[in-house]
Amino acid sequence: MSAVIVLALAALLSSCSSGDGVSTTQTSVMAPTTSATTPVTTTAPPSAGAPGDSAGSWVEVRVPDAPAEAHAVGLSEDALLIAARMGSGATLSAYLFDRDELIELPVSGTDVFQPDIDGSLAVWWEGTFDEGASSYTEQGICAYLLPGGPKTEVAEARQGVSYPQVAGSWITWTEGSPSADLPDEYWHMPILGVEVDAGGAPRGAPVELMPSAIAAVAGDAFFDYSLSSTHLAWEQGRAAEDLALGTHVMDLDTLQPSSVGPEAWRPSIAGGTLVYFENGLKAGDLKTGQVSEIDAQGDYASAAPTFAAYFRVSDGGGYEIVARGLTGGHEQVLGSASEPPWLSPDIAASAGYVAFIAGGAVKLFKWHGQ
Repeated sequence: MSAVIVLALAALLSSCSSGDGVSTTQTSVMAPTTSATTPVTTTAPPSAGAPGDSAGSWVEVRVPDAPAEAHAVGLSEDALLIAARMGSGATLSAYLFDRDELIELPVSGTDVFQPDIDGSLAVWWEGTFDEGASSYTEQGICAYLLPGGPKTEVAEARQGVSYPQVAGSWITWTEGSPSADLPDEYWHMPILGVEVDAGGAPRGAPVELMPSAIAAVAGDAFFDYSLSSTHLAWEQGRAAEDLALGTHVMDLDTLQPSSVGPEAWRPSIAGGTLVYFENGLKAGDLKTGQVSEIDAQGDYASAAPTFAAYFRVSDGGGYEIVARGLTGGHEQVLGSASEPPWLSPDIAASAGYVAFIAGGAVKLFKWHGQ
């Protein structure tokens, strides 16, 4: 799971709402991975039929009654979350795969952003925009167990809460504020979390999982972090405490961070794999430390256990939206974007699904193996 964070909230909310300039295509090609660290081989794709990494294809799935003005999606093997702005206000919907049904979740406030989901447990940010103050009030992080709830306030009335993620027994979020010495260049971005029960209710008080996270905010800078059931990964935009520049990973059992490298950015974790950008899109095995190259032209990825979905510069201009297996067993172009990935809504991926937004419309693909 991955979150791309624009540190000026107003700018973020504006950019996330733009899905224009994105179209969908479907082109399949089998290709081995080329890598400086993993030699090219001619071995056959995995016989077990790993989703996105073996013989098969991604097939588009129709989402019934999907809202037309979607600006963000979240995805698990059970459901697709869709955040949208309608004429009547903000909405958050869930398309339940087993029931082939779209339901609306209970939200309040004027805006709903940053949906994420693990299994049937959905989380999101909601708040009310105060026109006079040009800021948000009544901000909170909410959890909801599909299909019938209840809705739980996970982080209510906390300053600067944003970007919830859920995986396993954890719900995490950030609480950003300008740094004391260089507020126009860096923000203090502590990552907090709370362990929850199966219904999303907190089991205790929130804890600071990474109090020393720093984000660079000058220019078009972004801040990324990613949560899995076993690990937390984040970008460190400035050395602080014992943390060097670049991407770091923390084991949630030991709470001990380790550095991926000073040139590693935009991390996304799924299963035991960390996908990140470092002179091309890389995949690192969190157990063995082995690193391979996914795509020299890939970036802004969402990791899945056996594949990654990401943006790639197109030879004809613009960007392709690609799903590629971690061993290079399968590659498929699912769409194209004329806007750069940092201005496009994030791609979402689960073990067997990929979702993204094309021109405000939601596109969902399911893996069909052979």
